[in-house]
Amino acid sequence: MFLFENTECPVCKVRFEEGDDIVVCPDCGTPHHRACWALTGKCVNSGLHASGYSFREEAEKREKKVHEIPTFYVPSPEQAEASREEKTNADAPPAEFLAGINSEYSKSSETIEGKRVSDIAAAVVTGIPYFIKQFSANSDGDSKASWNWSAFIFGSFYFFYRKMYRIGISLMSLVLAIMFAADLAIAKLAPKFVALLQEAVAFAADKNTEALYQKFTEAANASDFSKATTVFYIMLAVIAVLRVIVALFANRLYKKHIFALIENVDETVKNGADFQSPFISVNDMSMNSEQMRKLLLARKGGVSIFAPFMAFMVAYFITYFI
Repeated sequence: MFLFENTECPVCKVRFEEGDDIVVCPDCGTPHHRACWALTGKCVNSGLHASGYSFREEAEKREKKVHEIPTFYVPSPEQAEASREEKTNADAPPAEFLAGINSEYSKSSETIEGKRVSDIAAAVVTGIPYFIKQFSANSDGDSKASWNWSAFIFGSFYFFYRKMYRIGISLMSLVLAIMFAADLAIAKLAPKFVALLQEAVAFAADKNTEALYQKFTEAANASDFSKATTVFYIMLAVIAVLRVIVALFANRLYKKHIFALIENVDETVKNGADFQSPFISVNDMSMNSEQMRKLLLARKGGVSIFAPFMAFMVAYFITYFI
């Protein structure tokens, strides 16, 4: 039977599984993932050691209390202070930050173009095996192209998701410019179609279904309708070609972004920056500079769900008012 079944690591809050590399505190018996122990530098319950704290005894007490009638309990000042210290020490970065730090590549001694694979994994956070493979394939001047389906499907929003904001803004601006140019071309080459289409939109606002259908039919039968559709298909073709180019170069651009991020963090550490994190207390966690460096890579790297959502809203409002 697995000794730590249904038990969570107190650092990353992930349940232990059979086969995990586990470190048990020699003083109180609290289990940790080995990578989490290395990250904190000590047992998260070290503040309770002086009071004779035992992880196993506390677990048995909690199990026993499930079947007991609850009673009121007022802790002593010493117990309250110990509890506060335990809570502070238990504060830890979210599991998604630790994904790259605790990955299978965290102890790797390999490098890609001078950058440690463990640093790349810490900065990438999600999709680590895929990008390690892609970065290795495109190293040492290899010009072989690679394909990124996510970049092809989502376009500029993929770059916002991967925190490549400059590329995302540039690509989104280019697509909007193409669409704006197509609108101007249609307005100039197919004025009759545009006029009938505007009338149809007016009927749509009035919820006049019959009149709306009639106007759309008239617009489709306009003498310059073919010119409008030609411009529209050209616009779609240009955007499709742009998506193909983006998909072919997305992995290289991301590699360049991650490598620049690692260099930036190294420069920050070299200059003796003051590490600040909303998720941990540096003094309580007793992290060394290398552990804080890995956490900074995870915070600056990784992905953002909020950025592509905001980019979509901005693009929507721009296209609405054009």
